[in-house]
Amino acid sequence: MNTKDLEELFPDEEKAQEKISGLYVLRSHFPEMYQHPERRTGIDQWPLTVPGFASVLIQSVGTYRTEHIGELVQRIENLERRIGNLEKMITEIKQAISQRPTVKQVWLMDLSNDDFQIKASIPISIEEYEDEILATWPELELYSSAETETAAIMGLKRNIMELFAELVSMKDESLGKLPKSWKRILAHHIERNHGQT
Repeated sequence: MNTKDLEELFPDEEKAQEKISGLYVLRSHFPEMYQHPERRTGIDQWPLTVPGFASVLIQSVGTYRTEHIGELVQRIENLERRIGNLEKMITEIKQAISQRPTVKQVWLMDLSNDDFQIKASIPISIEEYEDEILATWPELELYSSAETETAAIMGLKRNIMELFAELVSMKDESLGKLPKSWKRILAHHIERNHGQT
């Protein structure tokens, strides 16, 4: 806004002096500046004329614009920092996801041994890591790892048969609570051929 603009707003200088003050103009036409007294640079103390008001107002508006630009720059810098932090978090999340194994569930229908047969299919988990495959029967805390899925499953089958043979050879009274539950689970899923358990 320049002197000409103000003269258009207040063409009668004497009338303007009688009816308005700098605060009135600020409140009516520049409410945001009016709400920030520190930006007025003493406008409310002036015995205003149109040219005098124009001079002070232009000075105040210039100060306001400079401060406003400074605020915008600070906000942009804050946003840039936040974006940088978000990019770092996204990178870390991607790395974490890439390191997580691919997990799937399969069912064992056979132990690949003529001495044993499966009565109820056994649910096992296959976890594929970058350098190994892990086959687990979580319920019995049994697992086997190898470079291939087939080898990991075969290793788990051997561990299942070994645990089964060990537990069925022991009396329940000699077993703790956890081994006894393992024996019960194994008996539900596995039996020796010819009905021998």
